[in-house]
Amino acid sequence: MDAERCARAPCPELQQLERRLDRLQAGFEQDGRRLGALERDAAVRQVQYESILEKLDQLLAWQDEQRRRPARRWEAVAEKALLAAVTAVVAYVLGRLGL
Repeated sequence: MDAERCARAPCPELQQLERRLDRLQAGFEQDGRRLGALERDAAVRQVQYESILEKLDQLLAWQDEQRRRPARRWEAVAEKALLAAVTAVVAYVLGRLGL
């Protein structure tokens, strides 16, 4: 009997189900848009993350170079001091020999 009534006139249960279906479809569409936005945000963050890692590698390489640079300076200072000491000893020996 309900089937006959719904076939002749708009059935309130059917209309209610159609409205519910429309709301669910709208919710799915909204969820799809949100998911797309999240995926785009994740892609942007991945690019930023890779950029940060690249800059960090460059910074670490620069830091290593800076750490080695003072050691090279001290080596040069020590080398010059040693050269000056050897020159002084040679000059002293030559001076004692009268040359």
